[in-house]
Amino acid sequence: MVRETIKGRNVMKIGILKEVHADEPRVAASAETVKKLVSLGAKVEVEVKAGDRASILESHYKEAGASIAKTRKDILKASDVVLCVRAPAISDISGMKKGAVLVGMLAPYNNEDVLSAVKTAGIT
Repeated sequence: MVRETIKGRNVMKIGILKEVHADEPRVAASAETVKKLVSLGAKVEVEVKAGDRASILESHYKEAGASIAKTRKDILKASDVVLCVRAPAISDISGMKKGAVLVGMLAPYNNEDVLSAVKTAGIT
């Protein structure tokens, strides 16, 4: 799964998405979680304004060692692991690279179309 090597070391890329649901104030990872992931050797990218509704500033993520992705599309196509709170849009799933892992509360009984898209795209 690891696709990138930095200084001779394999690095897992983890992407954190901004929630698209208007009624969702949470974000999939706090700055403290990002700090722990980075300390374990992961490269973490956070979508622009991902933490705004959870009162986590981009500067907090940067201080924790994350980078801020220019676009959602950039995160989706580059990440080995994508973190979200609720199921992303089907168009997001089709933008993920094959073999990536999607972690979130996907509510499988309410989102059969999302699960079908995950299976078709080769996402875990």
